[in-house]
Amino acid sequence: MKNEYPIILLDECDLLTAEEEADLLEIMRPLSEYGAIAFWTTWEKYSVDLKQVEFYDEMISPERSYSGTIFFIDMYNREIVIFSRGDNEKPINRANAYAITKDVSHFATEKQYYLCAAEAFTRIHALLQGEMMASPMRIICSIFAGMMAGLIATFFIVQKVSIVRLKAQHEKTSLRNLKVSIDYNELERKKTGSTRTPRSSDSSCSSCGSRSSGGGGGGGGGGGGGSSGGSGGRSSF
Repeated sequence: MKNEYPIILLDECDLLTAEEEADLLEIMRPLSEYGAIAFWTTWEKYSVDLKQVEFYDEMISPERSYSGTIFFIDMYNREIVIFSRGDNEKPINRANAYAITKDVSHFATEKQYYLCAAEAFTRIHALLQGEMMASPMRIICSIFAGMMAGLIATFFIVQKVSIVRLKAQHEKTSLRNLKVSIDYNELERKKTGSTRTPRSSDSSCSSCGSRSSGGGGGGGGGGGGGSSGGSGGRSSF
């Protein structure tokens, strides 16, 4: 692979050994296909927002002529930061940059600075390759969506079963009322010698129909960095 952009490793705080620096450079190398890539550690005593802009302008691209991403460990402010410009801003947006720094901050807390940087650059590379990052919020939303789909499906199944049961109960009640009406007419015929026309099952069960309709109604009710020409995220450790 041809490197089109510079790779910068500037460990001013001596957080990495020589071997770790060499290994980290190999991890950073594939990222240079997408833009300049830099690792930096600093004790400088001023704001993170100013540091990230000055470093990018001075060390990477003073004219902002091409894309790039910085990952740096600010030992003075106790923060780890990702800052990007150009084409790298879209995949490594503020939300993704923050998610990465938050997830790797525990390595910095444990003073495992190489692991912190290596994991961050690995995830940055995945984003540059077009992979979607499974952030906690995205995972939660996916789980919630699945639960909602299951609840909706269950609701419709229960509603359908309830309607079938109500219809069966209604038909059973209508037949029972019809039988009572026929028996009553037969008894009257024996007493008076005449025959009465049976009442309609619909009229005899008007109250039953009302109850069924009411049941159906119940079922329905149950149902940091834009101003500086870049974007970034950071987390404390």
